[in-house]
Amino acid sequence: MPYPAIPFTLLQKKSTDIRDLERDSKKSTTEAKGLLSLPASFGDTDMESGILQLRSTKNMQLIDITPNLESSLQECSSEVGLLYLFNPHTTAGLTINEGADPDVKKDILSALSEMVPKLNYLHTEGNSPSHIMTLLTGSSLLIEVHGRQLMLGTWQRVFFCEYDGPRSRKIRWKFVADPARQDR
Repeated sequence: MPYPAIPFTLLQKKSTDIRDLERDSKKSTTEAKGLLSLPASFGDTDMESGILQLRSTKNMQLIDITPNLESSLQECSSEVGLLYLFNPHTTAGLTINEGADPDVKKDILSALSEMVPKLNYLHTEGNSPSHIMTLLTGSSLLIEVHGRQLMLGTWQRVFFCEYDGPRSRKIRWKFVADPARQDR
């Protein structure tokens, strides 16, 4: 059985200018070079974005940022879509995990410390374990949103994972509205 057609248009060039993306998204797929793909209706999609700033207080810490994200979503013009989070730091991560029992956060940090030993690393700054822990948790998340609410499980929360604190940090977020689902 063949796969269904995917409603994407391939663009001929990379671009960060929205006007170029809108214009180029109308090009035929037969002309495409396959460098970037976006939905054909990209120009009609609402996107809102911002920066969440925070300060860690410990060397290793999981900080629940769920309330901050929910607050930001209340200001968005659309109710349904996807929330994309990006952490631009190489010694911190993002994750979704249990938030009801504070011991879970302690267990996660203990396990990560055991998994990533303090060895004689070549990196002279001395924070190689932090970089490795970031590899394990990742630096971005994508979360479904309905009614301006994060579609998390009962016990789930969104955490910023500090591995090299205390520091001032920021998380970039972008809410991409689903234009086909605004009335549902």
